[in-house]
Formats: sequence, structure tokens, C-alpha cells
Amino acid sequence: MRMEELKSSLEKAIAPVYLIEGEDAYLREGAVKILQNRCLSAPDLNFSVFEGSYARQNPEEIVEILMQYPFMSEKRVVLLRDYNPTATDLKNKTLSAYFSNPSQTSLLIIANGNACEPLKKMPNVTVVDCGKADMAVVVRYIQVTLKRENLIITTKNAQLLADYCRLEMTKVSGEVEKLISYCHGAGEVLEEDIEALVTKESDYQIYELTEKVAQKKNGEAYIILTDMLSRSNDHQKLFTSLYYHFRRLFFCSMSGKTPAVLAKELGVKEYAVKKSIEQSKKFTPKRLKEINDMFCKYDGDFKSGRISVSQALTLCMGKIMQ
Repeated sequence: MRMEELKSSLEKAIAPVYLIEGEDAYLREGAVKILQNRCLSAPDLNFSVFEGSYARQNPEEIVEILMQYPFMSEKRVVLLRDYNPTATDLKNKTLSAYFSNPSQTSLLIIANGNACEPLKKMPNVTVVDCGKADMAVVVRYIQVTLKRENLIITTKNAQLLADYCRLEMTKVSGEVEKLISYCHGAGEVLEEDIEALVTKESDYQIYELTEKVAQKKNGEAYIILTDMLSRSNDHQKLFTSLYYHFRRLFFCSMSGKTPAVLAKELGVKEYAVKKSIEQSKKFTPKRLKEINDMFCKYDGDFKSGRISVSQALTLCMGKIMQ
């Protein structure tokens, strides 16, 4: 299930083991808190936290704690962070017996940033997907959070804020807090407030830069590129990000596949693919091939030591904007 579905699912039943996984740390922590608030009282007596590395080395100790009865609480809760056991680890007799017949008075929460396929195959494990939220979820979060502070925001401006943060909930939540303080008493969060306060994620700036290139607004494109160079301490990473972005556009322009299929093949979220397909239509496939060839040339130039990576980036983008 998605993290947004977790709270309502607890009204029907509470599973004995939850595997909370996904790249969005904000959503992962939110899911952990939902489970704790629903099941845990007297945390000093009923709550234990272990790092995954310790749990892998001491599975019997973890199970022993899970088998203890809670004290003045609905359940005893054990939280394992970054627990990524192998299939061999899970064959441990004590551990496999617990997953087959878990205690109904305990709750095991496993919070991982990366997927763990062996855990997903274990019995009685409920997976909570905390991957990047979609636009509708992020917009709803922004509007609801601002409404609690007597502030309104249009859907268009909420989408702008979400785009600037590239749907990263940790980033979104921080920017919303800044806007609440900045706009206190104003009644509404306006586009100019977002422009003045919100720091654009590099992914959004790459998208914005590409838009200006497609529109042949070279002056505005140079302003964005200069800002990106001044903000980044790793120009090689920036070069690579731009290279991969234009390569994805070329792939999207040629594939003819659905966003869902492309997202799986490229290992990115469907929302990102939809944006790439939309943007790729602003170039011809021939032009995208030429741009990729330019990146390939300048990639070779700086890797061979003929020019610096900053020069490679500036010269490459200059050629693209000619």
C-alpha cells in the first residue's frame, strides 16, 4: 500500500509486521509515527529501536523482545532501521518461526530507504511504499497544511511549489514552514512569495534550463546556468545530470512506449517520465541526437584533461544554444 493509505487501513486491522520502504525519508518517518501513535503507549516500557546491522547479528534477541507482553500499552513496538537481511539471514530458525507465527501483542516496524526483496517474500509482512509522492498528494499536503495556518494557495501555485521541490516531501515540508512564517497574516501564498522564498531543486533548474533552450531564450538560459554553476560545488555532477537529462529526452522521443513502461525501464518515477516526454516534444529527435553527441564530445574532452569540467559544461551549453 502507499503511505497515504496506511492510516485508514489501521481502522480495519493492524498487521504484525510492517516493511516501510522508499526513498522519501519524510514519508518513511511519517509512516513510523502513524504506527507508533496507533499502537504504542508508555514508550519507555514498550518501545525498542535497533540498527539493522545489529539486528542481523542478533536475531534471537530481537525475537525475544517481540515475544514479551506489553505493559500498559496495546502493543510492544520494535523498530529496525535499515534492516536488509539476505535470504540466508531469514532462514534463521528463530527468525523464520517468528515471521510464520508473529506475536499478536507486538508490532515489528522495519524502516528502509532501499528495497529488500527477501523481506517482502516473508509471511505476514505488509509493505508500505514511501517512494516519492505524486503531484496530487503533494498539492493536497501543501493546501491542507497552509489551511491549518489560515493561509490559502491556489492549485497552480501549489503545483509550482511542488515542482520546485521535485515532489520531495522533506523539501516540501521545509519550504511550507518557511512560507507559513513569511506569509503569516497575509491570507494567501502568492506566486511571488514562492519565487522570493523557495530554493529550486537542481532537477527543476535543469528542466527550466531545457525549457529556455527549447524556446531559444538564450539570455534567460545563461542566467539559469550561471546560477546553477554558482550553487554547485560539484560541476562534474552537474555536467552528468544535464547529460543524463538530455539522453532521457532523446530516449523518450524515440521509444513510443507508455510512461509506466518507460518509468520501469529507466528506473525513475512515472511523473518524471511524463515531464520528460512532454519536454522532448519541444525538440526534434535529430536535434536531441545532436545535443547528446555534443555532451559526449565534451565529456571526452574533460576526461582526457584537454579542458576543465566547468569549461566543458559552459562550452557544451554554448554550442547547444547557438
